[in-house]
Amino acid sequence: MLDFAIKYCDALDTITGDRDMNLRQYELSKKDWNVAIQLQDVLKVRFIVIFMSIVLNLAADLQRRNSFLLPAQSKYCCCNTGNGSY
Repeated sequence: MLDFAIKYCDALDTITGDRDMNLRQYELSKKDWNVAIQLQDVLKVRFIVIFMSIVLNLAADLQRRNSFLLPAQSKYCCCNTGNGSY
């Protein structure tokens, strides 16, 4: 939502500045918009860190599950160089 608000800040300023719409209480100052832009950058970095953490944890979990379900030394494993490989 913050990305959207910053992208369309001119339109939001026009809408909130219109006295007939009674939204002046929501109008942001230049200082408020600068804080929003700084916050956007901080949240974006935080989101990337959290997202990457989730992906890495999921990959580790899937690897544990896969190694449990498919033992590495299966006689039918294509990587097995012993007898019984296909």
